[in-house]
Amino acid sequence: MNVIPFPMSKRPILAGSVERQGTHLLLPVAPRASARIRFAASDFESDRVLLPENVPTLLKQMIAEGNPPGEIILAGPGDPLAAPHQTCKTLEKIRGCCRDLSIRMLTLGMGMEHHAEKMARKGLGKITLLVDAVAEEVAARLYAWIRPGTKTIPLSRAIPVLLEEQQQAVSLCLQNGIEVTIRTTVYPGYNDEHIEKIAGKMAALGAANMEIVPFQKHSEIDLQDADDRLMESVLNQVHGYIPDAAILHEDAIKGQTATGSSCQSSCGENRPGAPPLTAPRRERPNTAVTSSNGMDIDLHLGQAREVLIYGPREDGLTCLLERRRLPEPGGGERRWQDLGEMLEDCFALLTAGAGDTPRRVLAGSGITVLISEDGTEGTVDALYGGGRKRKKK
Repeated sequence: MNVIPFPMSKRPILAGSVERQGTHLLLPVAPRASARIRFAASDFESDRVLLPENVPTLLKQMIAEGNPPGEIILAGPGDPLAAPHQTCKTLEKIRGCCRDLSIRMLTLGMGMEHHAEKMARKGLGKITLLVDAVAEEVAARLYAWIRPGTKTIPLSRAIPVLLEEQQQAVSLCLQNGIEVTIRTTVYPGYNDEHIEKIAGKMAALGAANMEIVPFQKHSEIDLQDADDRLMESVLNQVHGYIPDAAILHEDAIKGQTATGSSCQSSCGENRPGAPPLTAPRRERPNTAVTSSNGMDIDLHLGQAREVLIYGPREDGLTCLLERRRLPEPGGGERRWQDLGEMLEDCFALLTAGAGDTPRRVLAGSGITVLISEDGTEGTVDALYGGGRKRKKK
């Protein structure tokens, strides 16, 4: 798994709500998917994940620039509940610097029974629950695989778990004061005649909000679009159970990757003036890299004895500038504090792995730790605004 804060050379994805009230900040925090729809595009990027340690810096910068978000959305590229520890740490980081921000999570809901109370205490106020079926035979036609825990199990066993835990998630969230919105993607010929049953079941459980998303065809899938006529028909049926339900069109949902499930994208539109998550600055123009051969980011930070320093030359070209010896192992946090001082001209450190302590200490020193197993040249190039060169696997 590659983990790199998202976006890199791009601006953070920001999205207006369905009613276009306020501004939503999307934080991609989920490195693992818990399910996959058969009609999903094969562009899942688990390497574009924001680490919890980087959240305060982003939020404080936005607030300082006069662009505070109205709501934060914890989302993909995977499912936040597939890595609940990381999601909880993100909630803590948000609350630590911005106690009054509204926080929403986009999820399939599996595992919520173990985390609803804790996440509510940590500040989660809303979830958008991705529900595309409430009957096993319909779900079997939609899902390619489902992973309720750490291992993928046969669909015949996984589907009942998904459906039961989604229903539990609605009840548990409401019991813990978490507002629930149901989001359903309409797949023509697969679940379009099933949406009314979804609305009825979710409304009976207490859900008062629902978003209907039309499937949009892409080059990999031969499935027709959910056209306006079909969507209006579906919405009229849903209104009998959830009067405030609305259609969420493609132009309002770009950018917010979901959980490898029904909604491959969600609300997103770039807003000028939003700060990049990770970018060189005048006082910190360089990047440090741990590599055994200079070509690949293949060393864990704890194993590295030196780092390669990349940065712009006088003519502006980014290249290898020097090598620096790391502080000797041992000494606990002191070693990482010394490293932070040694890398005072670096805005980021690229490594194949790093523990919580060095990531936390270095973040406090103004250095973002980026986890990757890609090639050195391509990843460094991406940090400085160039194209990404992904390693083939």
